[in-house]
Amino acid sequence: MVANLQALRGIAAITILLYHLGPMLNRRFGTDFHSDIGAEGVDIFFVISGFVMVFAYAQKERSAWAFYGERVIRIAPLYWMATLALIVLFGLGFRPNGLQDYSLADIVTSFVFYPKVRLDGEKAPILSLGWTLIYEMFFYLVFGAFLWVRSTRDRVAVVSAVLLVVVAAGSLFGPESPFALRVYTNSIVLEFVAGCWLGYWYLSQPRNLGLPVGVAFVAAGLAVLSIEYYLQVSSSEYRIVTYGFPAVLVVTGALVAERSGATTCNSIVLLVGAASYSMYLFHPMLLQPFVNLAAKIMAPEPRMAIVVMPLAAVTAVVVTVGIHLGLEVPLTRWLRNLWDRERTARIPEGSVIS
Repeated sequence: MVANLQALRGIAAITILLYHLGPMLNRRFGTDFHSDIGAEGVDIFFVISGFVMVFAYAQKERSAWAFYGERVIRIAPLYWMATLALIVLFGLGFRPNGLQDYSLADIVTSFVFYPKVRLDGEKAPILSLGWTLIYEMFFYLVFGAFLWVRSTRDRVAVVSAVLLVVVAAGSLFGPESPFALRVYTNSIVLEFVAGCWLGYWYLSQPRNLGLPVGVAFVAAGLAVLSIEYYLQVSSSEYRIVTYGFPAVLVVTGALVAERSGATTCNSIVLLVGAASYSMYLFHPMLLQPFVNLAAKIMAPEPRMAIVVMPLAAVTAVVVTVGIHLGLEVPLTRWLRNLWDRERTARIPEGSVIS
């Protein structure tokens, strides 16, 4: 991946972590964190995902089957483990990640990335953050279906057209339409489209626009977000505009800066970026017990939250980096090797392996 985008993934994951940490501190320390700051990390992830698919597969010949296998290996095993961890904690009497109840159907739909309203009324998988992975897998499903289109431009155009039609079709149905239909036709999927076009632009336009232009894009994105926070603009409707647009500006700025030579080289920053997926999945179940324990050890007063917040955040980052290095990396490597051997065994002798 482009180094600046890897670093940006780490920053996005940390902002999401802080976004979820705020309400936990409110409950235990009487603080008043009610800002949406941090929620836009998801939108940055989506734009980057669109970019990465175009950037990574532009020069690779992959069948849809091979592509889907690679994507499932990258996303599903760690997510399944995190989901199982929540189920175990719930069985032990805890209420991790706000989980109040679930059914067997909730487990099945969570594992297959299908949107469903949980038994306890939450419109999310058992691991609530999995709602974003439902969109990721849907995007992969559409993108992989058109890998046979050789031209990168044409492939991006076709994928964009399909997702635009899906979103447009969703507008024809009312709020009483099935929940899954409303999920799949949400305009947030257009953030993947924006990322795809950024990937095509980055590959086809080698012109260096200069670092000042990159900084200007990032500054513009942050300025838009700041104005929205000040005006208390809700992100619930038209998220593609409120959070998607500034996310595109920030990602574009990071790409322009990369091309100008301003590349992130700090190994710690890049490591945190590489660990962003582990951080995203596991941070809620790490933050919750940390905050609860801190509230028992020290006085549960708002001023103490100033101490707990950085300690909780740093602990979650360090532990999830450990999960990344000790579990995610070796597990993903092993599964990919297993998948490659299985694919090779199925290809007749003399065939070209894509």
